[in-house]
Amino acid sequence: MALVDWTIFGGGGIAIVDEGGSKRCQLTGDKTLLWSERGNLINSEIIADEKFYTNDYRNAVGLLLRSNANATNCYRLLTYASGGERYHQIQKIVNDVVTNLGAYTSTIAYNVYLKTRFRVDGYQLSLGEFIDNQWKNMLIVEDTSQSLANGYNGFCAKNISYPAWYVWLDNISINEREI
Repeated sequence: MALVDWTIFGGGGIAIVDEGGSKRCQLTGDKTLLWSERGNLINSEIIADEKFYTNDYRNAVGLLLRSNANATNCYRLLTYASGGERYHQIQKIVNDVVTNLGAYTSTIAYNVYLKTRFRVDGYQLSLGEFIDNQWKNMLIVEDTSQSLANGYNGFCAKNISYPAWYVWLDNISINEREI
């Protein structure tokens, strides 16, 4: 996926940075990227390696599924770090109103990369972490409303209070799923 395959919007910045000899996507502020190649994804997943600049709940990253063109309607896996742990919330956003569907606390440190998977299969949304060379499902929730039937997949930074703080993302992949 090249940079031209993304619709990018919101305040803040996006940069490709060299960290330890590898190129990473660095997001600041309230920046959103939607994969513009497919706006009709139904059952799909987004996978990304995530790492945080700071151990503060105001520094967050989101993985998006079934999003409309401006991310005011979507499913979001919002992750932030606090107290040395990562907090995940699976959320449904409809007309910018956020409903928390479930939460999970991970003990993986905020300052190391964690491969995270956010998946939707029909009514079911799931969070997976790649630990000990295998995927482990950490949280599964259901949303039977089907108010979000299809859309774009993408990711975002949510660092509104401290726009200079950033998150790093690497090895991003979007996959359509058959159930």
